[in-house]
Amino acid sequence: MRSTLVLASLLSVLTAPIAARCQRARDQGPPFSVFGGELLRSSESTIAAGFGWPGLFVQYDAGVSQRFGIGFRGDLFFGSPVGGFDTGMGFGLSVPMRLQLIRLRRVGIALKLAPRFFVGQLDVNRGKGHPDDELLLGFGFETGPLVSVHVHRQIDVIAGLTVPFLLAVDVDDRFSEVWFPVVAFGGAELSLSRDFNLWSTVSIGPAIHGGELATKAEAYFWFMFGFEYRI
Repeated sequence: MRSTLVLASLLSVLTAPIAARCQRARDQGPPFSVFGGELLRSSESTIAAGFGWPGLFVQYDAGVSQRFGIGFRGDLFFGSPVGGFDTGMGFGLSVPMRLQLIRLRRVGIALKLAPRFFVGQLDVNRGKGHPDDELLLGFGFETGPLVSVHVHRQIDVIAGLTVPFLLAVDVDDRFSEVWFPVVAFGGAELSLSRDFNLWSTVSIGPAIHGGELATKAEAYFWFMFGFEYRI
């Protein structure tokens, strides 16, 4: 009887770390996705925040159904949100929506649809004799496919190709500017717990900037990192 108790105690000690690791794995689970092609469940909602170039933001997302999700995002910009590396203060509001197109065991593909609004300083193409930066009101739309690939128990690779079009108007001087970027992005969402992710993305691409007197090509660049929390 005593030997049986000793053996049971020894097995309990040896298997405790394995059980703890299994429990942590169940607690963590696969990453939920805010920026990729895998949608939230209809009962889920999240808060996400990010910082980098060209600014910082806070975003709320909710799963409306198994095939559709909607978000509300506010941005504070200290760089251009549509191309180039110019600095200047600006504010943005957008409504990012995702429509599920394909959902497989490890891959999710969605279509992003995001009307957007901007107010702030942007570099304009007006020629000599005019200031480079003007206070503008901008209205635009971003659309394109998003992809999530579940590569590890705690990691989703995310990617996409979007067109964040923006038309900006200077009401005082009555002129307009247009930006037409084509942007590829890639990154990852890392699950640290069942309800908490870290994420990072890099976005690059060419942009066409048309102004009152000129049209030129610019480089689009974003680098952002932050967290996602399921509430």
